[in-house]
Amino acid sequence: MAVIKVNLPENSYDVIISADRLPQIGSSLNKLNLGKKTLLVSTPEIFDYYGDIVADSLKNQGFEVIVHLIPAGEAHKTLHSIEAIYDIALSNYLERSSTAIALGGRGIGDMTGLAA
Repeated sequence: MAVIKVNLPENSYDVIISADRLPQIGSSLNKLNLGKKTLLVSTPEIFDYYGDIVADSLKNQGFEVIVHLIPAGEAHKTLHSIEAIYDIALSNYLERSSTAIALGGRGIGDMTGLAA
C-alpha cells in the first residue's frame, strides 16, 4: 500500500493506492465522519467486476449507495454524462455531506471529480 499526502493550505488529504483495499473502503470512509449517502460512479465493465465489493463494504458500514453507470471510453466523457451525474445526485437528494466515489479511472475519475 502506498499513501500520497496531498498538501493544501486547507483540507489536505491522503490518496491511498492499494490492490486489496476495496473491501475496507466502507470502514475507511466511516472514520472520516462523512454523510451516509454515497454516489458510486463507474463503467458497467468495472462495476461488474468490483462494484459489489465496494457497495457491500459501504452498506455494511451504514452508507446508502446510489449507483450510476456510464459507458467506458473517451466518447462518453462529455457534459451530457456530467449532467446525468447531477441528475442522479439531485433525484437522490445528495448534499454537501454526501460522497462521490469514482470506481474506475481516466474519464470516470475526471467526470466524478468535476461533478463533485
